[in-house]
Amino acid sequence: MTAPPSLADDPNWVELTLRLAEQDDWIDALNLTVSRQQQRIDRLEREFAALSEQLQHSLRSQGIALDPAQEVPPHY
Repeated sequence: MTAPPSLADDPNWVELTLRLAEQDDWIDALNLTVSRQQQRIDRLEREFAALSEQLQHSLRSQGIALDPAQEVPPHY
């Protein structure tokens, strides 16, 4: 009597298992990349907000209005 074939002996099963492992590695790498990009976006947004506040403070201290309604259009 012969033993029933196991899935580990099936070349298709082995290939699928290897492909799944490779896809898991790619997903982990992509997840890390997205996470780092989000951290960088968050940092850049904070820097932008700080620079915007510094610019507004500087312009206010010089008496320059930031309200577009108070600005004269260039063609006048």
